[in-house]
Amino acid sequence: MTWILVTSGTGFVVGHVIYVLLKRGHSVVTTVHSEPKAQSIRNAFHGVGEEKLNFDIVPDIAAKDAFQGLGAHGLEAAIQVASPMS
Repeated sequence: MTWILVTSGTGFVVGHVIYVLLKRGHSVVTTVHSEPKAQSIRNAFHGVGEEKLNFDIVPDIAAKDAFQGLGAHGLEAAIQVASPMS
């Protein structure tokens, strides 16, 4: 099973990227700013379990250690979409 990181999971385009990756059989870890944002993605992908879709809460992507906790997921690829600008 391939785990792929997709940053900034709540974006419109990113939602489509996550959908395609899941449809192709990949597992996805996506970054979000908060637990409520993670819940909104869970709701959008109702029925997709933690074995296929997981989250990492990153309140500030510009922080030096923002992505430090992602190593535990055994990621094999990353799609960088997040931007520190709003």
